Amino acid sequence: MTFVTFVTQVVFIWGRTWNVKVIAEHKLTQAVVSGLIVHLFWIVTTALGVKSASEIILEGDWSYLPILVASSLGGIVGTIIAFKQKR
Repeated sequence: MTFVTFVTQVVFIWGRTWNVKVIAEHKLTQAVVSGLIVHLFWIVTTALGVKSASEIILEGDWSYLPILVASSLGGIVGTIIAFKQKR
């Protein structure tokens, strides 16, 4: 689950950056496709994050902490990739 969370966050951030760009450029087809990608990856990463946070908070099961860390790191990596593509 840790690896999946990391990857879904990277794709989510990258896809959202692409989505914002194509919306600003009025490219409807790309906006729809990128929006679908963003939505699907958002659902997966959110579900994994909620499950992990719930286990930590409600059950005191700290074995889920790497999943939350991977989510944060995936967001950071996705942001870096998006910024580098804009240059």
